[in-house]
Amino acid sequence: MIAIKCPKCGGQLNQAADSAVAKCSQCNSAFKLKSQAKQNISHSPVPTSNVAAQSQQKMVPQARPMDRERLILRSKRDKNKTIVFVSLGIFSVVVIVLVALFANQSGIKSNAEKEAAKSGNKKVDQNNSATSTSGQNTSTAQNASVAVEDKPAVKEEVKVFQPGVKELLKPEEIISIDMSKLENYKSMLGKNNNEDIINKDLLYMPYALHLFLEDDEYMATVHFDILKQIYVVATSGDGAKFNKFNMKSKKDRANFYKTMHDWYDRSLKKRESSAEKTIITEEQWNEMLGDLKSTGLAIKTDGSEMYEFRPNTPAHDAYIKIRNLGKKAYLKLYETVKGEDITLSRAASQVLIDVTGEVVPYVEFNRSNLEDILRRWRTILKLEDTKK
Repeated sequence: MIAIKCPKCGGQLNQAADSAVAKCSQCNSAFKLKSQAKQNISHSPVPTSNVAAQSQQKMVPQARPMDRERLILRSKRDKNKTIVFVSLGIFSVVVIVLVALFANQSGIKSNAEKEAAKSGNKKVDQNNSATSTSGQNTSTAQNASVAVEDKPAVKEEVKVFQPGVKELLKPEEIISIDMSKLENYKSMLGKNNNEDIINKDLLYMPYALHLFLEDDEYMATVHFDILKQIYVVATSGDGAKFNKFNMKSKKDRANFYKTMHDWYDRSLKKRESSAEKTIITEEQWNEMLGDLKSTGLAIKTDGSEMYEFRPNTPAHDAYIKIRNLGKKAYLKLYETVKGEDITLSRAASQVLIDVTGEVVPYVEFNRSNLEDILRRWRTILKLEDTKK
């Protein structure tokens, strides 16, 4: 007999070796065994302790195929949810890290800017302190602009006249003059509110620039006014723009001098270039000479026995046209002085005086002293010493 368990009571079944029927030793139940069951029956005795557990396991209902599919789908959904939650968690962590880094960098930058501003303010305070204690007239606005660029420039006011303006200029920037004419220029200062100097256009400007550089407050102030008025008369411009220069400050005087010297050089070059391109016909020349001897020419009232061209007259307009011709007109004017018309000779001589700055004094302009006047003009203009 082969020992097997009873499905009903769990007792031991006894089976003959060649029999297909097994009987329970406890309940006497008989069971017919299939061939597959025969093969699975253990020939060893089954422990009684496992019989009850195996019996309970057989009583648990097995999952149907539909239940398995639902379990698989639920498992997949749970897995997808887990992936989504994990992804969101990782993304949140990354965002938090980036925000923290940005905030940290902003804080570092802000602190650096504050430190730079503090350092800049310290530099400004130190520079201002050094300026006030050393007595030097260096602008505090310049020091402030180096340390803090957005601060407005504050110009330091100089209240005591500073000599030494030439020290701020290069040798080639100092204008050269004919020293033999300087005394004549000085003799004109103060007469008629310096109108004889101002109304002669650029003629006396080199001498005004020369004396402006002297370490003399009176001369600097006088020639500051003269140079401004020469500019206004020549350009019909506004001289008020030069009032920003402080004549007590040698730095301001140097800057004003450079401005006026540069304008003088540009004006001369422009006029010389224009004069070279200008062609005057004989008819136009005769017309200008006719205007010169009109009622616009009058003797001065200062006792100098010299003549002048009154503004807003045909003679003055003709004088301006001839003056703008430059050296091209010198020979024509000299030939006019030699002419038979004494009034026209006097007018032509006066134009030469105005455009050259030379002084050819005369009390009476007549045939008796005409030769002496012509000889002097030939020397001044460097013409051949002839009586032609």
